[in-house]
Amino acid sequence: MSLVYHKFNRPEGATDPVFEHLKSLTLAACHSQAKYSDYSDEQVVNAYETATDMIFVAVATTSPLFVVPLAVVLMSLNTITLTFTLPAGKGRKIVISLIEEAVNYLRQKEMYDSILCQTHGFGWITSSAAYNKFEPLAGSSSLYRTYVLRFNVDPITVYDTIEPLVNISSDKIKKEPLIENGSYDYIKQNGGPMLDELLNQNILTEKELSRSRFDVRVGLLRAGQSQNPLGIHCDFFNPDKINNGVADRLKILFVTNAYSETRLYTKPCITTMAHAKDWYKIVRQPEVDLVVKSNDYIIAKRGQPIMFSDRTLHQATALTKEQLPPNSEVVWRYMMRIVVYPESRADEAPKPGQGCVGVPQVYMMTEQEM
Repeated sequence: MSLVYHKFNRPEGATDPVFEHLKSLTLAACHSQAKYSDYSDEQVVNAYETATDMIFVAVATTSPLFVVPLAVVLMSLNTITLTFTLPAGKGRKIVISLIEEAVNYLRQKEMYDSILCQTHGFGWITSSAAYNKFEPLAGSSSLYRTYVLRFNVDPITVYDTIEPLVNISSDKIKKEPLIENGSYDYIKQNGGPMLDELLNQNILTEKELSRSRFDVRVGLLRAGQSQNPLGIHCDFFNPDKINNGVADRLKILFVTNAYSETRLYTKPCITTMAHAKDWYKIVRQPEVDLVVKSNDYIIAKRGQPIMFSDRTLHQATALTKEQLPPNSEVVWRYMMRIVVYPESRADEAPKPGQGCVGVPQVYMMTEQEM
């Protein structure tokens, strides 16, 4: 059996014959002798009156005049408000597919950073929502939520190379003070000459610097090692803080001497996740895997600052033997990062005077990776 999904969008306040026709079929199923539906008439009528979007699935036929609807899902903005199968009422398999179709439809609309599903406490919708990576919304007994995670959609800015940071000697790198989670006040007192070189480029304003976090890492690396955890990640990404406006995103200024390269991916990626606390689950999403395989990325070059956002997927790679200087088995690597919090999130930045001396970090490739 071949299925076809029909999608409709209704302008606010408009009457649409398709919506009215499907409402009649839904109410008829509710009134059938077997009483297949868990919905009340009031719930059905209200869902159709407030619906902004609708998808119904039908059996594909050779005649456009003969369409047999099998199921329907209604959406009010970013909330799935009614899920129904015709005439069976609770067909779980098709409901799972229909919610998946609704998620794919809604997550293409850039104004939504999360999608809700109104389950009304019905087990057949609750289980289908959970299957599609929804989790119960805190404080609600029947609303489930999934995040729409958009990566690599903010611009990456590459600045002019800072010449003093290109061929800087190992002795100067070793003497640079290590900093972890430093405030602007802290680095004014404790920052070194390399960090001063970055600040002297005037890439960021004084106001931005005043609500920034500063990290300076220096370390001795061998082949197979990195200063950062290996793999795909985003710096300080938090879906609860990703709102519609660009003003709520973090700006991250990054510069390194490029040993153990950092790849910043540029291919846009949209995926859905019930929560984003576990990066291991997120990076295993098929959409993220496609980004990595695309080879669409920028490599941070030696001494060249790059600005990206907390939604930029990037990958820390291990130092290779080919990247080592001639006749050397080790190399000194530096990395400086300034994380700029927007005014709406200034309370997340380190407090004035906050900061500490950083600890050298070295991460090794596993035997499977080597």
